[in-house]
Amino acid sequence: MAAPANRPKPLLQEMHFMTSLLARAVLIVSALLLSIVSGDTALAQDRHDRRMYIVNESNSTVVYFHATNKGVKNWGRDLLGQGVIRPGQRWLFNFNDGTGYCTFDFRAVLENGRAVERYGINACREVSWHVR
Repeated sequence: MAAPANRPKPLLQEMHFMTSLLARAVLIVSALLLSIVSGDTALAQDRHDRRMYIVNESNSTVVYFHATNKGVKNWGRDLLGQGVIRPGQRWLFNFNDGTGYCTFDFRAVLENGRAVERYGINACREVSWHVR
């Protein structure tokens, strides 16, 4: 007995199903590749490492530490929070603030009230700043 003319044959149904699956797989892979390439492009725009050690070589504890990029006019919040940097200690900070700036100004306030400031530090090249 022959299959009715208006009903697709099983082989044609299977081929249509496989073609549909293949098309979906190609779309998914394409979307994944596009997202990976877009992510790599964003990373490639700025691969600078802005991590630096702040080293306390003074005889007094650093109780406040501020760092701002060259585009900011005020010191902003204390980056130590509840912490301190005791004489001889060092802390690692990541100065990547998302702006793309490499040049930063630093201000350390010591327990004795003295402020130590340095302007124009290139956080993309320097690895440490020593408070003296």
